Amino acid sequence: MNFTMLFAFANLAGLGLAFAGAVLTIIYGLPNLDVLNEQSYVAMEPTERARRYQRHSKLGLCLIAIGFVLQLPSAASALKNSPGTAPVLMADVSALVSICKDIALAIAGAVTATVAWRGLNNWLRELRGRTRFDAALSLMRAAYALREAIANCRAPLIVAGEFPAEYRESQSLSSEIRWDDKVRAYTHVFAARWSPVGAAMTEFETRSLEAEAILGGDVRPLTRELVDCVVMLNAAMESYVDDLRSEGENFKVDREFGRKVRSQVFASRGATDNELTTRITTALEALEKFARPALR
Repeated sequence: MNFTMLFAFANLAGLGLAFAGAVLTIIYGLPNLDVLNEQSYVAMEPTERARRYQRHSKLGLCLIAIGFVLQLPSAASALKNSPGTAPVLMADVSALVSICKDIALAIAGAVTATVAWRGLNNWLRELRGRTRFDAALSLMRAAYALREAIANCRAPLIVAGEFPAEYRESQSLSSEIRWDDKVRAYTHVFAARWSPVGAAMTEFETRSLEAEAILGGDVRPLTRELVDCVVMLNAAMESYVDDLRSEGENFKVDREFGRKVRSQVFASRGATDNELTTRITTALEALEKFARPALR
């Protein structure tokens, strides 16, 4: 087999591979809506479908590159064997056009493969960045919702509408209020106030686990600090109700403990001298500092 036949077969194989690579790149080179809607990255790991798109895209680009490389010997051979001094004939013009076409296709293939490869990598980086952004945003939304629920739960003023109807009626009639009724009334108030905190806490813990899986384990101590504040508030509310059950005797025995519990159960939003409020604010600031790079 002479070189002419070899170059012809290489040229034919190159055209076939380039065509196959172009078809694969067209089908798998860009993500479709189904791939985007299924959230291709979960916990910073691509799903099997995303990995399949990635493999096929890279295979298509490689086939295009190989196909055009196989056409280069044919183009170089035609250029080398083309007459340089003979009169220009129509056949020579056709050969020159064919040479230019092959060179242009080779250059275009190389440029296309390079651009497509860079685009594929940029797409993957965008998916990773989007996953980190969504995780950080969900975490901060849950943290802010928990902060608002805690602030509402600790409101210093308990309005009459928060107490049970029978307790309000007994107060309006100016009748004597038994301690048991008062304990039940405050238990009702605290239970109603705690319900939004519990729901926000469940959502925050879910988003915390998601953030830990995607953003790394460094977020765990930061979320744990805010959870500890919620646990402290719950314990303080239980201590407050226990004092009511003892008709105030618990806090009389340890007045400093009673003062601390009241400061944890009740506090205004803008309090700057409240220990629990300061701790919650500090925990949120640490979370914001951690999540800010992923939100940019």
